[in-house]
This record gives sequence, C-alpha cells and structure tokens, in this order.
Amino acid sequence: MKKIISIILVTIMLISVVPMTFAADLSTQEKQIITQLKAGAVIEGKKVYLPNEYISQAENYLLAKDITESQAQQISAEITKGVQIINTLDSSVINSNGTINVSKIPQNVKTSLVQVATVACNVVDLSFTISGTTVKIVDKAGSSVFTGEVVIKNTGMNNVLPIVIGIIALMLIAGVAVVIRRKMKA
Repeated sequence: MKKIISIILVTIMLISVVPMTFAADLSTQEKQIITQLKAGAVIEGKKVYLPNEYISQAENYLLAKDITESQAQQISAEITKGVQIINTLDSSVINSNGTINVSKIPQNVKTSLVQVATVACNVVDLSFTISGTTVKIVDKAGSSVFTGEVVIKNTGMNNVLPIVIGIIALMLIAGVAVVIRRKMKA
C-alpha cells in the first residue's frame, strides 16, 4: 500500500512541476508577416518600429489561427503599403523617444493608414476600429484580437493546475489514511 501511495504522490508531483507547453509553430507565411511587422519603417533616415507588445499580439493571433497562403500574401501586401505610407512622412512626427506622434500625422495619411489596416483585417474576417486613441481589432464573435493599449502577457506557467492537483492529492491521501485507520481499528 505504501508503494502505491508513493507512486501516486511521485506521479502527482511530477505532473505539477512539469511546465505544459502547447505552443504551435508559425507557418512560413505567418513568419513573413511577423518579420515585416518587426522591420518597421524609415522616416527621413530614422527607423521607427511597432511596440513589441503589438508584435506579440499579432504573433499570438497567428499562433491561434491558421491563415492561408493567399491571405498571408494579401496581408503582406497591405503591410508593405502601410510601410510605404509611413515612409513618406517627415521626421517632425517622430517623438524624442523614437515613437511616432500620431497627432502630428496629417489627416489624409491617417485615413490612408486606417484604410490599409481595415483591408488587411478584412482578409481574415477581423474588424478594425478606432475609439479615441485606442485601436481595436475584434473577430466575428466580438472577441478582442488586438488592442492598442499596453498588454502585460503572462508568459510563465499557469499555477492553477498544480494547486488543484495538490489539493486532490491531499484529499486522496487523507481518504486513504481514514480508510487505513478504520481498518486498523476494526
């Protein structure tokens, strides 16, 4: 009986300490999209980039959803258009920290960028909206795929499962102890 309990405990402990990863991998065309997004744009010789949290949100979406080669090519073409539009801006739109000051971008350029983003989103049935200073992209079900707000992503192991397994193990051990104690008294 002690061996069985020991085996059960060891198994539970091993399960609780092994991080679970179910990460898919990006396809070649999805990697191309991420590479384009990471490449940024050049405004009068100054390189500007999307924030890393925006890239992470795009990567997370592409890991969760498969897109076809045709969709990837269409999205890639729209990213290229967007970069070309940004490349036409002058350096007065760049803040001292290297970010773009959106309020300094001419309205016609903003409109063009929104059109490019909308077309790219429509390729994979996503909806692109701007509310105030927040950009949101949602799927058909209304679930948020992207938000322009800073996102803190939990990249560590989720500790709920080991805790639940630990509680179940303790309940199992307590139950076995009660059964053994009753048998010994009888």
